[in-house]
Parts: sequence; structure tokens; C-alpha cells
Amino acid sequence: MRSLQNTLLLFTLASLFLVGLASAQSNFDAKPSLIDLADKYARCAVFVKTPKHSGTGTLFTIPFNDSSGKGSVLVITAKHLLANKEDAEGNAVDYYDSALVMMRTKNGVIDTRHYVIDKLGSKDLDYAVLAPLDVLRPFSEYDAAAPSVNHDVMSLSDVKPGETAIVTGFPFLIGSEPVIPVIQSGILAYIDSVHSEVFLDIPVSEGSCGGPVSCIDKNDEVKLLGVVTEYHPTNREAAASKEKHEGKDAPASLGKVILLKSILTEYKSSQTTAH
Repeated sequence: MRSLQNTLLLFTLASLFLVGLASAQSNFDAKPSLIDLADKYARCAVFVKTPKHSGTGTLFTIPFNDSSGKGSVLVITAKHLLANKEDAEGNAVDYYDSALVMMRTKNGVIDTRHYVIDKLGSKDLDYAVLAPLDVLRPFSEYDAAAPSVNHDVMSLSDVKPGETAIVTGFPFLIGSEPVIPVIQSGILAYIDSVHSEVFLDIPVSEGSCGGPVSCIDKNDEVKLLGVVTEYHPTNREAAASKEKHEGKDAPASLGKVILLKSILTEYKSSQTTAH
């Protein structure tokens, strides 16, 4: 009888061990959560302001732009935020040569720094790269993160429609004063790999443009896909929308992603040409 009891005890302990091992393995293999997505890249969003517009900027470390090899921290934002003058249809015809960038320190102090335009995106890419004009303190003192484009950027081939996406920014300028960004979640609603177009089911409001878009790639790693901007419908789409909504413009329901791979390819080409 005692031998049978000992056998049952050993069997029970072994079963509990295997269950615990399986649970631990399951947790280890678990796909990153929304919290992981939000936590990793929320702090790379900064507030960008010009005399006419306000929005979001995304911090990046671009090693090939720095002779030291350690990388310089730049800001990518939406090009239209820097517009100084528009034509009758609202298209930018002139741009400011600089902008103010607000960043929060780890002690809660808000620094306002001057950044100059380093690169304006081509006609089809609504982005601008900003470089710091002044340095108020070491970057390590800011409550901010500057992902490296060599390690933290994903390709279009890494994602597919329906996957979760996180957008960080300042919609309706919420959180802009303390520089604490709003975090929104949604999905990749449409992907056109031929034309490198990606749309989100996350509405883009005033203040959101230029914010980072992060996703989980096929290797279950959290990375940046691009920056978000407002989708502008074609004349045909706008006419159809007005007809459907009795002459009124329909509210935007999609955000467009400017892919970081596209931005970096164009930016690096301009740096090579300049030198």
C-alpha cells in the first residue's frame, strides 16, 4: 500500500511539473501584446509646432547621417505641418525652414528646441526630416526613445492585412502641453505591396500626423512600420463621397502610413547626392 501511495505521489508531482513547464513555455512563446506595442515606441513621439500648424514628430537614430558612427537623433514629421503658404486647393506651395519640437525630460521639464528642415519628402511622400539646431541637454535626460533605423524598422513584407497596429500622437492636441502622447490601436486595413500603400482603420485627427506606427512583425518582434498621415481622397472619391453625404464632406475614417523604408531610401539617396 505504501509503495502504491509513493508511486501516486511521484506521478502527481511529475504531472504538476510538466504542467508548469508547459505553462512557462507557453508564456515564453507568447506573441507580444498591445501593451508591448505601446510601451516600446510611445516615447519616440514628440510634439511639433510651426506658426500655422501643430502635430506629432517621431524620433529616430540614423547612423548613416553621423560621421561618428553612433547615430544622430532626428525627427520625422508630416511635411504638410511645415506648410507656410497654400494654394486655393489647400496644396502647400511654400514651407517654413524650421519648427519647434517639444520634448519631456525624465524630471517632467518640457524643453522647446529648434529644428531645421533637413529633407522634404518628394511630391508623393508626406514627410519631412528635421535636424536639431540647438542642444539644451544630453538626449539621455529626456523621457524619450530614439529607435535605430538599422534594427527597429520593419518592411512591408513583414506584415499583412488585419494585423494589430499602434499609432502614437496628439490628436486634437490632447496631451501636447505635458508632451504625453495619446495611444490608439487598430488594424492594418489595406496593404498594396505594388504601390507601397498601407491604410489603418484608425481615424487621423488634427495633431496626429507624423506620429509613429508600430506593429508586430512575422518574427513576433515589435518594430516601426512608418509614420501616419491624413488620407486625402482623389477628386473622384471626394465627389462620390459628397454625393452620398448630400454635399457634405464625409469625416476621414482611414489613416495612411508613410513607410519608413520609403522615407529612408529617399533620405539616404539625398545624403549621398549632397556629399
